[in-house]
Amino acid sequence: MTIQDLGAIGDLVGGVAVLVTLVYLAMQIKQNTKIHASLIRQNFYDAQQQQILHAVESPDFNTLINRSWTTDKALSPGEQTQIWRHMQGILIGYQGAFEQYKSGALPKADWDLVKLMLRTFWLVEGKGKDDAWKAMKHGRFFNEDFLAELENLRELALSHRQELDERGLRL
Repeated sequence: MTIQDLGAIGDLVGGVAVLVTLVYLAMQIKQNTKIHASLIRQNFYDAQQQQILHAVESPDFNTLINRSWTTDKALSPGEQTQIWRHMQGILIGYQGAFEQYKSGALPKADWDLVKLMLRTFWLVEGKGKDDAWKAMKHGRFFNEDFLAELENLRELALSHRQELDERGLRL
């Protein structure tokens, strides 16, 4: 066996090693992508759970949410601030999910569920919620494409609510 033969064998072994390494790295990247998407979903759902638990654990805040989401009664400045901050916190979480969806890290099925939750959020009208939304949407707190998505979902919800009202069904 000549030195050239040994060199050819070395090149072949090196090529196979590179190929095996690339296949292994591709498998690792795919696995890490799945883990990353799973963590994103879990973080979003954990944040939603915290919002729900906060309302459940705080009867006064829960009463305020119900009043501001379902009536046209004016809120005190302190109550308006609470509602505003609460909505801002919720919507920032949704914007994070939207950005993850756009980047490909959050699957479409999960984003569709988030959109359903957002659309439901707009089904019930209330002066406190509507006033807070008017202030927030012009305050540059959210990305323009997320605002457009929210407005679209809001319009769908308002249209659905109008259909329900016309049929004599009240939320």
